[in-house]
Amino acid sequence: MPIFTPDGGSILFRSEGGAFDLRRKSLRGQREESVVSDTFTTPFDVSADGRFVLYTRTKGTQDIGVASLTGDRKPQLLLASEHEERVPGFSPDARWFTYSSSEPGQHEVFVRRFPMTDEKWAISNGGGLQPVWSRDGKEIFYAAPDGRLMAVPVSAGATFSSGTPQPLFQTSLRLNVPARQYAVSADGQRFLMVVPTRDLDTGHFRVLLNWQKAVRP
Repeated sequence: MPIFTPDGGSILFRSEGGAFDLRRKSLRGQREESVVSDTFTTPFDVSADGRFVLYTRTKGTQDIGVASLTGDRKPQLLLASEHEERVPGFSPDARWFTYSSSEPGQHEVFVRRFPMTDEKWAISNGGGLQPVWSRDGKEIFYAAPDGRLMAVPVSAGATFSSGTPQPLFQTSLRLNVPARQYAVSADGQRFLMVVPTRDLDTGHFRVLLNWQKAVRP
């Protein structure tokens, strides 16, 4: 689950050995270092100024936290509940963040302020996963339960408002995974996606009967 820092000088990733913590590796040759000491943490997005990283922590369910990349404050959980909170992402000005939550009964996309308040705005209608902001901050993309990629016009200034979700095109994204499987180009016109080569949900298996006869000497 690697992500770049905005300056392109480092990569953040979840370590797959030992503590499964969040680590930063400089692309200029310095050694890697731990950013978050908690276990089973996965990075998702870095603020445009490079100061904060949004991450998820998996302990039974997925929670959302924020950590400082400058070391001036301790990691803090933003959303921790019995529900699944997934795939957080900063707005381009880092004054807002998106995520999906299973709290309504199915996953829907929401927006909150950063730093977080009690305010919450619903973005999707009828299910939504894997939200991504456009580079200009005027749209939020997400995947609908049927796999269509949706776009929602938004206005995020002193207050927040959103329009009606509009379908863009059908995708083959795997939706039931707590990960972001696509990226949006700077102009918002191209999408880089993970495309599965086979459907894991419809696999087949065979049963061989009387197999002992085949291996007798």
